[in-house]
Amino acid sequence: MNQFELSAEDSAMRITDILTSISSRMAMDFSRGIGEMSDGIKVSGSIAKEAGFELEEYAALIGNVAVQTRLAGSRLGEICHLK
Repeated sequence: MNQFELSAEDSAMRITDILTSISSRMAMDFSRGIGEMSDGIKVSGSIAKEAGFELEEYAALIGNVAVQTRLAGSRLGEICHLK
């Protein structure tokens, strides 16, 4: 919520819905997918927000790249943070 400057109202449910929806379509273990996206967002979500990404877009991007590269979400977040 902090990374994307979301208000407390409905944000927790929205974030849960986004992560579960994306993770259910990833070619990765469901809980691992949620973890990778969460870790990536923790590290670089505020930078993604500044760049104009919406939470949905950025979570999907982190998830897709995690599946393709098998890199940890936190590592992907670090890479995005450096750019």
